[in-house]
Amino acid sequence: MARSAWPFESKHAVIHGVRLHYVEHGSGPPALFLHGNPTWSYLWRNVLPEVGRTHRAIAVDLAGFGRSEHPSGFNYDFDEHAALLAGFIDHLELDDLSLVLHDWGGILGMHWAVEHLDRVSRVALLSTFVAPVDGVLRSALMRLPRIPGLGALLVQRLNLFVPLALRAGVVHWSRLTPELRRAYATPFPDAASRLPIRRWTEQLPASSRDRTHRVLQVIAGSLPSFDRPVLIVRGRYDPVLTMTRARWLRDALPQARLEVVSRAGHFLQEDQPERVASLLADFLTEGRTDSPAPRPRA
Repeated sequence: MARSAWPFESKHAVIHGVRLHYVEHGSGPPALFLHGNPTWSYLWRNVLPEVGRTHRAIAVDLAGFGRSEHPSGFNYDFDEHAALLAGFIDHLELDDLSLVLHDWGGILGMHWAVEHLDRVSRVALLSTFVAPVDGVLRSALMRLPRIPGLGALLVQRLNLFVPLALRAGVVHWSRLTPELRRAYATPFPDAASRLPIRRWTEQLPASSRDRTHRVLQVIAGSLPSFDRPVLIVRGRYDPVLTMTRARWLRDALPQARLEVVSRAGHFLQEDQPERVASLLADFLTEGRTDSPAPRPRA
């Protein structure tokens, strides 16, 4: 990958025996960026420099994603990822922490946040939904990856999920350059390396028996008392965070506001990187007296 496309120094932290890769930019109060499926910290490459003007902007790769380790014997279930996230935050001694969360990163980050509210400064939720999703059709679609052999065939062997997710999640298809597609595909060169992707698809909250459904119930029950500033950012054409769900989420959180990014889908960081970076930079400094004044933007 060209240095100009990835101008960050790789760092690593060993958490519970798993080597996690992360990058950081800038200094000041910490802001932790979490990705979802099937992306990695590369998703935040156009956002970190802007936020790094006033914050210590940190983006970590989940286990099995990006440049983090594919640990032997790891099942890639929610609780394993959650334990690594908690350990990573403790390892870096991150307090007064702002969280910037996308896709599965939203569930992971909010799961940690509601249990550690005293360490949370504010939260930005980007194209994610942190409450149970009802609907017979949606539940049926969520169960598809669990059909025996189907996930292994479609996600692991045929590698359909990464290219299809990118294509479906981006409005500006011209932005899906060969370099960008390679960057997202490189961490998953063979079937074995795609197990982490498959495991996230199998953990979609299709029924009340699912662990992730129960996690979402706990998060949803905590939202009315979640008294930190929250920014909800939705890509206008995002099928995951629909407008109905985005409004519900805004109304459930006492200090939340909603921004809709036009001409953007689920991966709004790719569709409208400048707009997303600007929204986040302004939100993370709003009302703070300990952050340096933002430097003029080029």
